[in-house]
Amino acid sequence: MHESPMDTKRMSGWIPLWAVLSLLLGFAVFLGGCGDRPAEEEANTLRGVLQNVKLPPLKGDLPEKGEGSVRGDPLPKLDEIEAQAPDLSERFPELPNFSGMLDVQEKKRRFFDFMSDLLQAENVRIRQERFRLMKLYRAFLRGEPPEGEDRSWLQSLCRKYRESFGDGADAELFRNLLVKVDIVPLDLGIAQAANESAWGASRFARKGNNLFGQWCFEQGCGLVPLRRSAGSTHEVQTYPSPRHSVRDYMKNLNSHPAYRKFRVIRYRQRKSGSGLDGGELAEGLLAYSGIGHEYVSRLRSIMEQYETYRAKAQIEEKSEQS
Repeated sequence: MHESPMDTKRMSGWIPLWAVLSLLLGFAVFLGGCGDRPAEEEANTLRGVLQNVKLPPLKGDLPEKGEGSVRGDPLPKLDEIEAQAPDLSERFPELPNFSGMLDVQEKKRRFFDFMSDLLQAENVRIRQERFRLMKLYRAFLRGEPPEGEDRSWLQSLCRKYRESFGDGADAELFRNLLVKVDIVPLDLGIAQAANESAWGASRFARKGNNLFGQWCFEQGCGLVPLRRSAGSTHEVQTYPSPRHSVRDYMKNLNSHPAYRKFRVIRYRQRKSGSGLDGGELAEGLLAYSGIGHEYVSRLRSIMEQYETYRAKAQIEEKSEQS
């Protein structure tokens, strides 16, 4: 039930639907002037504040031409920043019965909406962690090392993201954490969930709320794969809710050594100021599957379906408003 990569030979004589929808959406935004939020409004959101924060270069990288040094100016208080997404902090919804949905397009639409809510909620949590981390980093640059509660919080963050606290906070520790403590773009997270869970209909999703195929290695920690090879001991982790699966998935991408390339690509996208590109980030996830670049092609195919759905939904919303 995985999505197949796009057949490029069949695209040469026609314009795909997603391209038409994207052009229409751009035209609608141009005419209406009410697409993305104005820059001055976006700047006062948690997302906007973090996007505008200058980051230190990666270890071994030279500063970019014309790039100034990272400043230690204080950031605003978290409660002074406008909430970016709906408050989903207490929501742990059950998995819908995707396997019982016979209309494929309706099932995908429901899956996109369901996963978008869960991923947004967890991304808000990560942005709040990143915001506090950045505040401590800027204080460090001003000669104020973390102490007391801040030091304890930083130590717990290091344990969560598999980073050694060592002798205490220094520039390298902050840089390493800033590489790890960051969000997963919605399109990429949705694509991986769709691929790994057969659009929410797999046995592991239905019986274990596992949407990303995460393994565990203690007896009884999950569901035993029906085709597990002889001598293998792994199980597929079970979770109390789908959102717990999303949380563990993000922690995995942000901390496991196998996905360091993913994190480096993301950090360099951050430094460039171009925004996060899920299609490019997929190149850093080859270790997630044993099928090599075919896995990246599958993810990109699903991401294109998601962008088509988003473009169509936004056009319909603008049409209803007008």
